Amino acid sequence: MTNSCGVRHGEGVVGDDRRTACLVGLFLLLIYLLLTSLRIGSGDGETIYQATRSFVEGRGFAIPPPSPDAVVLDPFGEPIPPEKLRGGGPYGAWGSDGRYYAQYGVGQSLLAVPFYLLGRGIHRLTGWGTEGFVTRAAVMLLNPVALAGAGGVLYCLARRLGYGGGAAVGVALVAGLATPLLVYGETFFSEPLVALALLVAVWAALAGSEGAASAWINCGAALGVAVLVKPVAAVAAPAFLVFAALRKEGRWRAVTLLASPLALALAGVGCYNVARFGSPFDTGYRTAAWGVPPWVGLAGLLWSPGKGLLWYCPPVLLGLAGFVPLMRRRPRAMILLGGVAGLYLLVHSVYNHWHGSGAWGPRLILPILPLLILPAAEWFQRSPHRAWGRLALALIVVLGFVVQVPAFLVQPARTLNVLYNRSASPTDYTLRMLYHPADSPLWNQWRSLLEVSVLMRDPALRAAVADAARAQAARNVDEGLVPWDVLTETAGLLSFNALNLWLVIWLLLGAPPGLLVVVWGALAILAGWAASRLWKELS
Repeated sequence: MTNSCGVRHGEGVVGDDRRTACLVGLFLLLIYLLLTSLRIGSGDGETIYQATRSFVEGRGFAIPPPSPDAVVLDPFGEPIPPEKLRGGGPYGAWGSDGRYYAQYGVGQSLLAVPFYLLGRGIHRLTGWGTEGFVTRAAVMLLNPVALAGAGGVLYCLARRLGYGGGAAVGVALVAGLATPLLVYGETFFSEPLVALALLVAVWAALAGSEGAASAWINCGAALGVAVLVKPVAAVAAPAFLVFAALRKEGRWRAVTLLASPLALALAGVGCYNVARFGSPFDTGYRTAAWGVPPWVGLAGLLWSPGKGLLWYCPPVLLGLAGFVPLMRRRPRAMILLGGVAGLYLLVHSVYNHWHGSGAWGPRLILPILPLLILPAAEWFQRSPHRAWGRLALALIVVLGFVVQVPAFLVQPARTLNVLYNRSASPTDYTLRMLYHPADSPLWNQWRSLLEVSVLMRDPALRAAVADAARAQAARNVDEGLVPWDVLTETAGLLSFNALNLWLVIWLLLGAPPGLLVVVWGALAILAGWAASRLWKELS
């Protein structure tokens, strides 16, 4: 008999795994809510938000077109001549019906609809702010919820692989708080949703391999969600299909059950593409290519000073070191984990935009990060006997968290803007950001944190920052430089010279300080309560 996480009773399970998984997810959610900015800080996120807005308001999925003066850069920062864009823009393209569409999958825009409606309802009920500002803040709750869910699923996955409750909680919290996932909890990028979908797919595939036939449908459905959110996630499908085909009995039934919902999702993506651009294979990307030598992309994604995973996520070393003992104990599970991670990494290594531009660390391979961290449970399960080994384990985990601190406290684009202004050309900027250790955001983000901290400590400087942001935002809106309202633009400008936390930004915007402090304090108290309950569950 198994419980909800698929762990057999009688194998030393302490407490109810379902309750523990919920506590892990709740604790992570509260931490993300305390640290989020509640503002969309990227062109990708704004485009996805606009698609949600259009759908809710009955305009289909067409979004406002870019300004005619918009400049589109290639993956190396060079301006692309208009004649080579073939009707595209910074984040989308003109459709076959003459309207403008986002180049991203439809999944995230649809999943954001309930959050958008929540924001619109709150604005109409309270009258505070503007509808655009509040609905943007509301949709920014989607990724914290997704990453909190990913933490709970990762706990269940670790338990299914035979790890103890303490090790499973440890690896879930390390993945959620000591890796770049912590930073992406305050973004509206699509990678957190894909990470959750892939984790659910892996969990379901392992359940299917242990005899739960219906789990293969769940696996295919989770993969389908990942594809609807980001079509490139389909590159992981062969690993799941091979894993299902390796069964000794009922292999073709397992493959069919898995492939059916995945095929429906792929058909949905094709229909969405036809509706927008007239072809099932046209996603709207006009500058994407897959011709980078794999060794260039792999080296950049893994250890370049500007984007290397090993620098931005030290705990991944524990995960990689845990692959060998996990392989000895659960070889078939390792085939699945290694296959999904390997395919995802290899495909993105040949993508001409492998570095993910100005985002924090190697954004595009973020969805496989929980899978790479998972085998680190080996070291939590059997803690090193020697004191120096336990100290090294603790230092790696702490270092993983410390690396993320300046990125969630300060807008990473602040550091990149400084580097861009110091560079001789867009190409020089990109090469310096990627390959020059002295120019890596990893180090320079601390300088930005120091500068912003100085501004925030002085009441006169804080007031000056807020006044300057309001005045510049008003000018930008009056001159038509931005397509949104003054409050939204003010929040965006403040994020470059203030701590990138909703509590700080909203205080500077003039929201009621007493109410904000009460809300933030309540979240902090609830986080402490969840942590104490989690501790009792494992005691």
